[in-house]
This record gives sequence, structure tokens and C-alpha cells, in this order.
Amino acid sequence: MPFKDPEHKREYDKAYSKIWRLVNKEHKRYTDAIWEAEHRHQRLNSSRERQARYRQERPEEIRAIARARYAANPEKYKAAARAWRKSHPEYVKSRKLSDRARANLLSRMRYALDPNKTLSYYHKRRAIKSGSAGNNYTAVEIAKLFELQKRRCAMCSAVISNVAKSAQKYHIDHVISIASWPTYGGKKRFGVNDIRNIQLLCRICNLKKGSKPILMPKRKG
Repeated sequence: MPFKDPEHKREYDKAYSKIWRLVNKEHKRYTDAIWEAEHRHQRLNSSRERQARYRQERPEEIRAIARARYAANPEKYKAAARAWRKSHPEYVKSRKLSDRARANLLSRMRYALDPNKTLSYYHKRRAIKSGSAGNNYTAVEIAKLFELQKRRCAMCSAVISNVAKSAQKYHIDHVISIASWPTYGGKKRFGVNDIRNIQLLCRICNLKKGSKPILMPKRKG
């Protein structure tokens, strides 16, 4: 059937195809299954490539869509996440271990870059946890105290160093420990995390002192 109008021909072909699929539904299903079996791998690869390219080209748009979906129904996504974690305990356990290892690595890196700052942050957390009052010392104050003590241990006067991983690296010690210790009256007392409660000791003296409240003369210079 000749057509002078291309648009008319397209409409005719579309209608004819629709009718043919209705009449030959079983045959169409059979031929589609054969094509799917023969081209499944190719189709999946093509689909994955399109999805990967889309994610690379529009990352912000994808994140915005995900945030909007989560904001619309957060409980649904939380429940799905809980169900997934419950059904994959081994993966969750391995992920926790890897997260802990990564956190430990970052902690070691921060300590290597600035030991005093890292220890200051650690002692600040301990002081907050124990409920002790007072200001928190800083890395600058530790450097000044190191010079005030003439680079010597406050207990045995041994030479100490401010170089990380050195055998003579000083230990930052609280004169009155921020951990609780019982007094003669039976009450517990907490030291403050202030520079006035800090002295620098060598490793041996710090381990020997423990949490006992001992103020050495060298602390005053």
C-alpha cells in the first residue's frame, strides 16, 4: 500500500504492529525469550555502562534525588538499612573492623604530625568523661613548659626530648590525675586538665608515678 505522506505511513505501521502483537501474542513472547537469551550479556553490559556514565556525569543530581527520597520517608530507609545489616552480619563485622583500623591509622598519623595536640585532645576527652572542671591545656603551653623544665624530667632530672618516637620522648603527666582517686576522707577527687596541673616526665618516672598526686620541684623550673 503506497503512501504519499510519511507521517501517514508511520501511523499505519504503528497500528499494524500493535494489532500483530495482539494476534500473535504467544509467538511474540517466544521470539522475545529467544532474543533475551542470546543477547542478555550484551544488554546487561550496555545497561551497566549507561548507568555508570550517568552517575559520573550527574553526581550532584543523583545525590539531590537520594536526599529528597530519604527526607520524604526516612523511616522506610532506616528500616531497610536495619534489615540489611541484620541479614549480613559478617559483612557488618568486617566493615566495623576495617573502620576501626582506618581510625587507628588516622590517629597514628595525627600523632606523628603533632603529638602534643593529639595528647591534648585525648586528655580533654578524658577530663570531660570524668567530669573534672578547669581549662584544657594547649600544645603551645606544653612547649613552654618543656623549656621551663629545662628539657629535663620533673622527677629524676633525666634529659627528655620533644621528638616523637624518640626513646627520651617526654610523657605529659597530670600532677593530680584526672582519673578518680580516693582521698583520706574516703571521697573521690578529680584533677583538672589545666596546664597548672601538668608536668613533663620521662617514660620510666611516669609509669612509676601512676595516678599518685606527686608534684616535683622541677615542675616549677
